[in-house]
Amino acid sequence: MKYRLRIIIALLFVCLVSVAGGRVPVYAETVRVVHVDGDINAANTALVKRSLADAEAQGDAALIVTLESSGGSREQAVKISDLLTGSAVPTIAYVSPRARSVAALIALSCRHIVMAPGGSIGATDTEPAKDTEELKGKFSQVATMTGKNPRLIEAMTDKSLGYSNYAEPGQLLTLSDTQAKTVNLSDGTADSIDGVLHLYSLDNASVQD
Repeated sequence: MKYRLRIIIALLFVCLVSVAGGRVPVYAETVRVVHVDGDINAANTALVKRSLADAEAQGDAALIVTLESSGGSREQAVKISDLLTGSAVPTIAYVSPRARSVAALIALSCRHIVMAPGGSIGATDTEPAKDTEELKGKFSQVATMTGKNPRLIEAMTDKSLGYSNYAEPGQLLTLSDTQAKTVNLSDGTADSIDGVLHLYSLDNASVQD
């Protein structure tokens, strides 16, 4: 009788384990967000570097770089660009609401770009001539590395080029959120981080700021 009872208990245990095994929770993917606001400076570079290191160490599904900047240090922007283009973690720039001048370089250095409604991306005509030439080369390099249209990107730093239907020769190219989507520079428009996640089917992701 005791032997039979032991068998019954053992069978019940196996059944419970099997049922529990079907209920093992599936943990959501993690997406990290880093905010780059105001003038681009060394503090921004350190922040992006740390966030990328954490994202790679934790195996995050993506790193979202939110951008609200009209420019800043060219040197620091180039450093951030190099960090982003060398990242093993997929990177998404969320331009909310603007990425102008060297901040545009940071956005373009991400694999993907999403714009906020009313957002804009492009260079500004305030750089010294020498810096403009250097930036043009860097913008072109980044376009090649991230699979973006080089002709489009060059028009953001070389006013002599223009871009049909968007900028006349003599004007630097700046794009709105809808224009960026039309020319396939951005993947779409989103009014929040949740909206960005939805574009990439990451609605259930755990967000780390």
